[in-house]
Amino acid sequence: MAAFAPIHARLKGALLPRPAPVPVAHLNPYFEPRIPGREVSTMFRRTIIRVVVVAVATLTVLAGAGTAFAAEPQILAAYDLPTIISNITNWIIGLLVGVATLFLTIGGIRYLAAGGDPTEVEKAKSAFKSALLGYALAVLAPILLGVVQGWIGG
Repeated sequence: MAAFAPIHARLKGALLPRPAPVPVAHLNPYFEPRIPGREVSTMFRRTIIRVVVVAVATLTVLAGAGTAFAAEPQILAAYDLPTIISNITNWIIGLLVGVATLFLTIGGIRYLAAGGDPTEVEKAKSAFKSALLGYALAVLAPILLGVVQGWIGG
């Protein structure tokens, strides 16, 4: 007969003291059984430790920081205004010549592939006109940017 077994059939559902639990090996390495009188959980303790470590690291960094002094002002422009406008002019001329050449090529291919179709011939002539306009703008770009430079005062 077991030590805590009911003595009588009427005591079958009665609450009787249980035997002390046998320690069981857990798969969780962070498992800690509750110890009487130790109400602070492990997770709460680790959180407090992490907060303290971050606070100490932050205070260490802030304590080591020195006074910030303003540096000497530096001129950020690498070139003067006429050089910048000259560079912009060269870029614009290059882009206009490239696009005009593209339209000239498209117009030539359309004209060759037209085969006598009047609508395709008109599209080819329109592409030729666009290429002519692009070349004209490329020639006029230095003049136009020279006028802008005169307005700005460079």
